[in-house]
Amino acid sequence: MKFEHVLVVGAGQMGGGIAQVVAASGRRVALHDPYPGAVAKGIAAMERSLGKLGANVEETLARVTPVDDLV
Repeated sequence: MKFEHVLVVGAGQMGGGIAQVVAASGRRVALHDPYPGAVAKGIAAMERSLGKLGANVEETLARVTPVDDLV
C-alpha cells in the first residue's frame, strides 16, 4: 500500500519525529496537536534536526502542513 499523505496527531518528540521521517521520504504530512504552540515547536525541532542531518530543510518542511482542527 502506498501512502501519499499522512496525518500525524501529536507534534511532540515522537510525533514530530514521525512527521519528519515521512516528509523526508517525499510524502505530504498534516501535523496536528491540540496544545497551542506544540505544532510550531515540533516544526522548529524538525528544522534543527534536518539541519544537523544535512538534509534539504526547506524542501522537507514544505511537505508539512500544520492542521488546527480534525473536523
